[in-house]
Amino acid sequence: MEQLDLYIEALIFASEVPINSEEIRNCLDAAFKMEFSKREIDSILERLQMKYAADHFSFELAAIGNGYQFLTKS
Repeated sequence: MEQLDLYIEALIFASEVPINSEEIRNCLDAAFKMEFSKREIDSILERLQMKYAADHFSFELAAIGNGYQFLTKS
């Protein structure tokens, strides 16, 4: 699916607590009425972590416990 990264970013931004890959997958499965693989979601999460690790972003995608959350960089 095109632009799946954007939907995952939106889910993480909208969540008040860290959201894990299984919760993300369940939301996407329900919203698009199709099944996404855990590997696909995990791959995108890795890519997003690398993207937001760049110096020009003031926040990062942090793995916290079993979930992911956007946090400001120190």
